[in-house]
Amino acid sequence: MPPTLKTLGLTVRYANYKDYDRMLSVLTPTEGRIDAIARGCRRPKSRLSAAAQPFAMGEFTFSLRGQRHALNQFELQESYYPLREDLGRLSYASYVTAMAAEAIQPRQRAVDEFALTLHALAFLAYSQMPPQDVAIIYTIQLMAMLGYRIETGRCVACGRRVQEGEAVGFDPRAGGVLCAACTVRAPQALAVDKGTLKMMGYIESIDPSRMNVLRLSARAREQLGAILRGFAAHRMDGARRLGRFIEKIEQVEDSLQTFMNNERNTPQGG
Repeated sequence: MPPTLKTLGLTVRYANYKDYDRMLSVLTPTEGRIDAIARGCRRPKSRLSAAAQPFAMGEFTFSLRGQRHALNQFELQESYYPLREDLGRLSYASYVTAMAAEAIQPRQRAVDEFALTLHALAFLAYSQMPPQDVAIIYTIQLMAMLGYRIETGRCVACGRRVQEGEAVGFDPRAGGVLCAACTVRAPQALAVDKGTLKMMGYIESIDPSRMNVLRLSARAREQLGAILRGFAAHRMDGARRLGRFIEKIEQVEDSLQTFMNNERNTPQGG
């Protein structure tokens, strides 16, 4: 009899396979990402159908044959159903799970990353927190967990500690803040307010369960988005998945903009 594994998990990705099956990527706290086949899950009344849906969170039971996992049982605990009633929040939730699927590798312990992902989905589904803010906070915290921490306290060019009230910039190539003197000599520097840098520090340190206490201004939201894109473009160090993270949020924004444009151009019935 093949060995079995029972674990809490979250479906972060799926792909149809053959006529009635799906290949699932399941994020787990202790086993990282588990890629498994859910046989027959697309048949009517399949007991595995709930597991093969986006955002399905619950207890998964897998069997292992060689190097391949197969899903045997699933007990649903949370589906984040309100996401399906709001296109914007659904899109950002899809971004969050796509990030998790890219970031977490098989057999990688991911207790903190798993908890962060569940908190992000809960705030998207059940709170009034702006979905863009959830996505930005999630991205910064996940990057920090993966070792991509952005330097906000010292100038990455000269090493001097940035002073309170000092005009600063951000160097996406070096992955951190520039003091005023170094900013003027760095054509690649991005504009960044000291308040935005402080907010980034708060974001990195706050418990994910309390991310809803943070309030991002439109200015901070714009600057943090530019910083994340620049950082990904220049500081990937071979980790292409970080670049794909940022591409995914841009795809979300593009799809939402297309939807809004279509809504505005659709004639209204009289």
